[in-house]
Amino acid sequence: MKQKLNIMSPSLRMLTTLDEIKNETKGLELGATDSIIKPIRLPILLARVGTQLAFYDLNRALGNIILRRSSELHDIRLEMSS
Repeated sequence: MKQKLNIMSPSLRMLTTLDEIKNETKGLELGATDSIIKPIRLPILLARVGTQLAFYDLNRALGNIILRRSSELHDIRLEMSS
C-alpha cells in the first residue's frame, strides 16, 4: 500500500530559474514543488527547505495513519466475514 499511495518518499524538488515568469511557470507545471529565483538568498532558501521538510513530515504522518486505519478496516472485514 505504501507504494500505491506514494506516501513515504520525500518530494523535495527545487527549481532554480531565471527571473522570468514563463520559466517558473513551466517548472511548476512539470512537477516542481517550489521555485527559487536567482540570485539565491540563503534565508529564503532555508525557509523554503524548512517548509518542504514540514510538508514531508506531515505527509509521512498522514500516510502512517492511513496505513494503520486500512489495516484495522481489513481486520474488521475479516472478522465480519467469519
